[in-house]
Amino acid sequence: STLFNIITGIPFGPDRGQIRFDGIAINGKSGHTIARLGLARTFQRETSFDGLTVFENALIGASYGKQEKTAATARNAAAEALEFVGLGSQSFGRLAGELSVFERKCLMLATAIAMQPRMLLLDEPASSLTKPEIETSIGLIRRTAERGITILLIEHVLTFLMSLSQHLLVLNNGRVLA
Repeated sequence: STLFNIITGIPFGPDRGQIRFDGIAINGKSGHTIARLGLARTFQRETSFDGLTVFENALIGASYGKQEKTAATARNAAAEALEFVGLGSQSFGRLAGELSVFERKCLMLATAIAMQPRMLLLDEPASSLTKPEIETSIGLIRRTAERGITILLIEHVLTFLMSLSQHLLVLNNGRVLA
């Protein structure tokens, strides 16, 4: 999680050095600017605007994305992302705070996908999920990668990692172990 925090500057950036994304230094850039460059992330804990609807949450992501969008285009991107993760139109009007842990993780993924990123940082997407939910998440992440989105994943569930990873790097206290 610390690595993702440093990369995105949320909630803090590096003490020294430079973070570059696609050749552009992103140290000190706003989250909005980083999103426009094509970098999105999810968090270890399920984050959403609980008082907003599922659709409104995804619409925020669509509005933050890398391309300028009209209101109609942003609505379409939000709806498509929600359908993609299995939160169909029947869920659009539900308050995010009413969702299960798995549904909230799907909402976080949809919000990030609606941004149309080139790279997606997923922070422990399998935490607190049941085995069937983990299997569904694996499928969603594979399908996300098939869209041409590069996935950088932090996870402690090794079976989850092994079923998704093309390259694996093991860090412990900031040191590369494998």
